[in-house]
Amino acid sequence: MTLLALFLGLIIERLVTRLLHLREPRWLDGYFDWGFQHFQIPSQPGGKPFTFLTLVFCLLPVLPVAVLSAMFSGVLLSLPYLLFAIFVLIFSLGPRDLKDEVDDYCAAVDRGDTEEAKRIAKAILEDDAASRPGPAREQLEEAILTQSNNRLFGVIFWFMVLGPAGAWLFRVSDLMRRRAVFESERLCPIDGQGRSYLIATRRLHAILSWLPARITALLFPLAGSFDEAMAGWREFYASAKGEILLMNDHVLVCVGKGALGPLLAGTPEGNPDTWTARATLRLVMRTLVVWLVVMSVMTLLGVMA
Repeated sequence: MTLLALFLGLIIERLVTRLLHLREPRWLDGYFDWGFQHFQIPSQPGGKPFTFLTLVFCLLPVLPVAVLSAMFSGVLLSLPYLLFAIFVLIFSLGPRDLKDEVDDYCAAVDRGDTEEAKRIAKAILEDDAASRPGPAREQLEEAILTQSNNRLFGVIFWFMVLGPAGAWLFRVSDLMRRRAVFESERLCPIDGQGRSYLIATRRLHAILSWLPARITALLFPLAGSFDEAMAGWREFYASAKGEILLMNDHVLVCVGKGALGPLLAGTPEGNPDTWTARATLRLVMRTLVVWLVVMSVMTLLGVMA
């Protein structure tokens, strides 16, 4: 039933994605802001006490979904559960459609709309490209790889593991992290220890992203260049430093850029920036197909529900 809900949810989401302007629930922003302002407590090294409060704060919007999922399960041949699961999955994917954003970015670049291209790139990068080192093309390439897990594969993984509540839990954690990133300057001044709420939201999301990020990295070689992706894995382990839970983006970038090899082969058609962005998106879409095949096989073998 969960696998069926996943397939139907992905199909419906693709058909009506541009109509779902409410899919990014901005009404949660006020809830996040209130929590950030009222949970400002002195953090110990690593901000661990604040991480626990952030988890509790993240779980509160998830409880109604978990309760309704339990109520609908097994009722009327689980048809209400199926419809509810599809509804939650559609609103959990995002916060905006990655494919549509990349397509809009490429269209803006092709028609010479620099300001629109910068605006869309900032939404994908979660930062202003001008403030980051390196070519804009490479920045966007890396951002698409990391956002594929934040917006798509992480949701799918937790949906298959915990059902609608799992998908919504992952989405709430990502929305809370994004809100902290974009509003950090306004919500809380910088102190000597850094913004404890920003550290906590990133850590919580990193914990939930850890396993799906590595599964996605394992599947990148099947969707692109196997040998170059394996070289990316070796590069990741050779260069991995710092807290392991916060290395999700690094592994996706290292392996994904290696897997991109054959998709970037040949002479770029048009603008090199859009050529790279479209090739990266193709890798993500191919990886989605591999994800679905793997989960279908696991379901048939009884490994997943």
